[in-house]
Amino acid sequence: MAKEMRALSSQSLQSTQRIGKILLEINQAIRETVGIAEDGQPEDGGGHRAGALVPPRR
Repeated sequence: MAKEMRALSSQSLQSTQRIGKILLEINQAIRETVGIAEDGQPEDGGGHRAGALVPPRR
């Protein structure tokens, strides 16, 4: 029984690490996409991009 619990614990840890890596990759892809989208948007003169997908960082 203890051996099975250790195996399940190990699988859980590996799965959690994989999920973390996937989330980081998704986050990076979103940031890149927003950056590309913002690069194509003209500024409105006030330091804001017209039609920006996210508010500017302060």
